Amino acid sequence: MDNPHIKTLNTIVHHRLMVQAAIQKITQALERRALIHDESKFREDEFESFSRINQTAREHPYGSEEYRAALKRDGETLQLHYTRNDHHPEYYSHPDLGNFAADRYGMGLLQIIEMVCDWHAAWKVYESQRAPNQRSTWAENLEKQRVRFHEAGRLSDAQWWAVEQVAALLEVLMIAEPKTRTVPWKEKRIPRNDEGDKLLTLWATCLSDRYEWKDKLWRLAGFDRIPIEVERSDDPITQEIVIRWR
Repeated sequence: MDNPHIKTLNTIVHHRLMVQAAIQKITQALERRALIHDESKFREDEFESFSRINQTAREHPYGSEEYRAALKRDGETLQLHYTRNDHHPEYYSHPDLGNFAADRYGMGLLQIIEMVCDWHAAWKVYESQRAPNQRSTWAENLEKQRVRFHEAGRLSDAQWWAVEQVAALLEVLMIAEPKTRTVPWKEKRIPRNDEGDKLLTLWATCLSDRYEWKDKLWRLAGFDRIPIEVERSDDPITQEIVIRWR
């Protein structure tokens, strides 16, 4: 006779694996976008113009008269850049793309995420090079983008709602970045293999305050205490699992 508890466990485990696989598909698509983001700027027909634009962006605030003049001066290169990169709203209404991008509201969620990350990175890089009393906030920068794209009809209400969600999430994640550590942490690195993936899953499970068996599970995994952090390393080659505790 089949054990119903075993069947339930199998169903739950199978469901979790399918959810993980689906989320990994999405994260892999985003990671690919991160790897190839703005690669076209290195091409000969874009690089020189963007050198001039970037110089202006370093010296003058986003949206200033000088900034707009620089965009106008190198507008032909910008239009070329837009045709090659679908994280720009201009991509979807560019006349040179014909039927390939016929819908001006065709930008999807992955493109929106990349676009907001692009805005946020540009804001951080350029604002950090200005005097403190001349810097704008992320909210002020986002408002300029709203006027430029949403108010001007280049992004729909639904798309701008998605922009706001990504922008808010990004701000929360940035605030949650680890601060400077005053107490040294112990660290263990293990290869990204079945053991490492199990520890990542165990860590994700233990993040829930409702889980009652944290200590026991980590002892079974060979640790005398619950870690402070478990994460993938930043090294894309080794892809180690990093475990830290005090």
